[in-house]
Amino acid sequence: MSEDKSVENAAETPESSSPLAEQAEGQGRGSKRARTRRGTRPGFMTWAIALFFAGLSAATWFSNWFEDHALTNVFTVVFAIDVGLTFLVWLIFFSGHSQTVRGRVIKSLCLALLAMVVVLRPVRTSGDLLPSFRFFWQASGKETPPATEVASPSQGIDLKTTSATDFAQYLGPDRNGVLPGAALEPDWEQHPPRQLWRQPIGAGWSGFVVVNGYAVTMEQREDQEWVSCYVVESGELVWTHVVAARHDTLMGGLGPRSTPAIDDGRVYALGATGQFRCLDGATGELLWDKDLLEEFGVAAGSDGQEVAWGRSNSPLVVGGQVVIPGGGPSSGPWTSLVAFDKRTGKRLWTGGDDQISYSSPVVYSIQGVDQIVSVNEKTVSGHALDTGDKLWSLPWKGSTSGPANTSQPMRIDDGRLLVSKGYNMGGAEILLRRSGDQWQAEFGWQSGKVLRTKLTNTLIKDGYAYALNDGVLQCVDLANGERIWKGDRLRHGQPLLVGDHLLVMSEGGDLHLYDASPSSESAKPRSVLKDAISGTAWNTLCLTGRRLLVRTNKEAACYELPMRKATE
Repeated sequence: MSEDKSVENAAETPESSSPLAEQAEGQGRGSKRARTRRGTRPGFMTWAIALFFAGLSAATWFSNWFEDHALTNVFTVVFAIDVGLTFLVWLIFFSGHSQTVRGRVIKSLCLALLAMVVVLRPVRTSGDLLPSFRFFWQASGKETPPATEVASPSQGIDLKTTSATDFAQYLGPDRNGVLPGAALEPDWEQHPPRQLWRQPIGAGWSGFVVVNGYAVTMEQREDQEWVSCYVVESGELVWTHVVAARHDTLMGGLGPRSTPAIDDGRVYALGATGQFRCLDGATGELLWDKDLLEEFGVAAGSDGQEVAWGRSNSPLVVGGQVVIPGGGPSSGPWTSLVAFDKRTGKRLWTGGDDQISYSSPVVYSIQGVDQIVSVNEKTVSGHALDTGDKLWSLPWKGSTSGPANTSQPMRIDDGRLLVSKGYNMGGAEILLRRSGDQWQAEFGWQSGKVLRTKLTNTLIKDGYAYALNDGVLQCVDLANGERIWKGDRLRHGQPLLVGDHLLVMSEGGDLHLYDASPSSESAKPRSVLKDAISGTAWNTLCLTGRRLLVRTNKEAACYELPMRKATE
């Protein structure tokens, strides 16, 4: 009887009446009440944090706090992402939404990110670190241009005969981006430049050099690195020299980035992976070559760790030697410069013990002494012409795998040099004095607000410097480093100083002409040629006579520029 009653009582008592069940039910009700109290809409604190990050993003974009457009772009995006993350954190941890709703939102975000990864492909970044993307079914933009047939010239190709209008090396006859003798016609509405030819070209950042009507450059065709020779007047390809090499990074782009040099009928060219070649200018045949990685103990395939963006140094031919930065493994030892006999390729000397940069050596006469000036990874140094011995050196902050030194040192006068770089370093005056064989080097004025030449160079005329300061054209007084005027934002294009005028190709391919003058009126262009070239215009300009050769990573073109008459 008692057993039956206990069974009956058990049947009458629900399972939930146990202490554990009651506790679980209470927790469930408490959780629901907590979520209800939290609400399904963001509260004051969430909105305050989100608006704070939104304000930071907007302020960063409009004020350019960092004075570096690349950093500005990066932090603008970072702060904008923080706005979204603020609401996401609220939804997951602090909102009153059910687990089902929160789970759906998280799954949707994951699917959206996965779709972006599957559908979009990064193409490259601009000089300001703005990325560009393509859909996976679209062309990559790195395709090899249509096969270019090598023409058979009616007469022999002559790169030995020279003239006053030759542009035989990087940045021109004096290696400083200045052509003092030419007189451009600034009115392009009445006298527009005439396009002679325009055609696809292989990828790369190499500029043109010209001797006797023939233009030489470097380009990438699939997995081959070309040195190529074109006829200036027609754009016909007359010879190529090809090696198996390829350098490609998201930020640095694809292809060779050094500009060749032409001397006494020979072409000297350095590839992005360290293959240094001397070619017969008449045929393109190899005369001698050097593997700089092998020469300086860099393991095959590891140069990208030491020189992350590819070797861009342009050869310097001086006397009977050709000089190029050497390098070395990341742990050292390093060789700043190496000289080879220009005819045989025999190594003549090495100089300096700093890792290389992306700048190129140049010869200047300073205090009556001709010397090679080199911007290295972390120093600026002067070297004896015949031995490479270091005459003087100053620290110049940089990292060949980070905020790199790229720009050329420029001569102001007999005792002053100018160095410049991007990444908020700006420009600096170097003062040099000589007493017998002893040199004293020190910095004069320094400014992080001017001459931030990330991928370009500073050009000098009559005591003033003209440069793209983090992409914005400016004029600077070299007596004190003060900015005189600020012009247009052309991004990281390339300038060339021609007579009294400044030619500037914007990064997007528009050609501008300015007066090279400290007058404030010179901050605005006299003329603009829109869409002069397509692609990314990081390549330096080349002017030979009236012929302006321009190129990008996709296209090359030649324009006949209007010139003023000698009597004007």
